[in-house]
Amino acid sequence: MTITFKVIAPKKLDSKVFEKAFMDASKEMAGEVHKDFNAVTEKWHDTIAFEEKVVETSQGIEVSVMTSDKIFKYYDQGNGGPQRIIRPTHSSVLHWVDKNTGEEFFRKWVHGYEGRKAVDKIEKIWLKKAPILFNKAMAEAVSKSGHKI
Repeated sequence: MTITFKVIAPKKLDSKVFEKAFMDASKEMAGEVHKDFNAVTEKWHDTIAFEEKVVETSQGIEVSVMTSDKIFKYYDQGNGGPQRIIRPTHSSVLHWVDKNTGEEFFRKWVHGYEGRKAVDKIEKIWLKKAPILFNKAMAEAVSKSGHKI
């Protein structure tokens, strides 16, 4: 009785296919995150411009969606929270008009604003969505490389 062994060497995975798949998934993610931020600000009077950035670094791929808009910063981070007292600096009272009712307000001081933490909420959503998106990209890259999972 003779036993013969045959070496079966699988085809190597193509790293370029994986790099492209992950970069494409990152760009898709940036676009979707951008849509999420636009959804937060879509009913605002002023249009807020967000910028997408996808960069390959030594640590991996970095995806960011950002704005330098001060209105969004106050909406997201607030201005010190309710414990902060805001007083007028160039007049004796604070003055504003309610956009919905047209009613005028005059106050000697007001409490600060806590902020809506929109960035934290969107980040929390994408901590769950990103692995699904990248697992799908990896499966497609494996398939394009001629393998199966």
